[in-house]
Amino acid sequence: MNNSTKPVIVPTLMSSRVTVWSVLFLGFFIAIYLVYDRYTAFRDAMDELDRPVVSEISTRYFKAKTPPGWKVWGTDGDSAVMYRGEGDELPYIDVFVRRVPSLAYAALDINKSLLIHHIHERVARHGLVNTNFTQVVVELLGSETVAVKPGVPAERMIIDVGPYEGQAIAFLMADVAYVVVGVIRDEDDEGRRTIDNYIRHVSEMLTLPDARESIERAVIDSSNISSEVTAEMLAKSGRELAMWKLFAARVDQEPEAALLPAITHFREAIKALSSIRREYQILNTPDFKQYRRFLQIRKKNVNEWFVQFDKLMAMNDIEGARNQARFIIDHATLVDESLDRRRASEKLATLVAKEGK
Repeated sequence: MNNSTKPVIVPTLMSSRVTVWSVLFLGFFIAIYLVYDRYTAFRDAMDELDRPVVSEISTRYFKAKTPPGWKVWGTDGDSAVMYRGEGDELPYIDVFVRRVPSLAYAALDINKSLLIHHIHERVARHGLVNTNFTQVVVELLGSETVAVKPGVPAERMIIDVGPYEGQAIAFLMADVAYVVVGVIRDEDDEGRRTIDNYIRHVSEMLTLPDARESIERAVIDSSNISSEVTAEMLAKSGRELAMWKLFAARVDQEPEAALLPAITHFREAIKALSSIRREYQILNTPDFKQYRRFLQIRKKNVNEWFVQFDKLMAMNDIEGARNQARFIIDHATLVDESLDRRRASEKLATLVAKEGK
């Protein structure tokens, strides 16, 4: 008969020692991990406390971040000003806005005298310069044309303000003019770096409304508008208005063929006039009222494109919805339809991503 009794393993001194040390090692590892985890959490908390605070200012026309660590800010109507510390006159950053309906069709004028006037107006509010405009107290040392965001040109400037220095940037968006000015003492290297970073990255520091631009805005220097340039632009606007009338007469009968060309030619006429600062000549005319009516038709058409996209999605016609999104991207070509193109692009990207899963 076979004996099925299992042998009993009697622990030896060596096997017991291995077990004890294994338990001790595991406990030591867990203790080290817990200590490191608590230290990491403590270090992150201390880093968070040491990190300079960024505040946010909100007005009707923008939301502005303060530079990191700046503690004082205030609003003046739709404008705002920021200071580094309590009781400090300098450095400061002034964000000024002014809404003028006619600016929706104006060119960005980089005339040096005009820019200095706007900056002087803001600097004078802080009591740092003589407000007598016969005395030159603000000097433009250099400037360049940059883009604040796609379709929104701006002029960035280096300025000298008597015993102080600074930077500024000016741009138009829809019917609102923005001027951002930063001023520092000459010896303030930290302030200089802060303001330089703020002005260079103003599109990140300011959250601007998703305004729809009315025209492709021209950038001009009105000090260089000569009689020859004026004659050239008047002739161009005349040709564009002639084409406008040709297509405008066909819009009601042939909207698909005539609507977009009519809008485009009228906008080119406005742009030509704005380049010699004469856009006002066309803004109160019967043609302008008709142009505004065409814009409403165009807006309705674009909305219907998105309604069609939603219908295709509701029917689970993914291929049709994808084609409709591409159609919108290809046909929403006006400058004020950039948000519609982006919206359609996002919808298309979502569909493509789902297919890839």
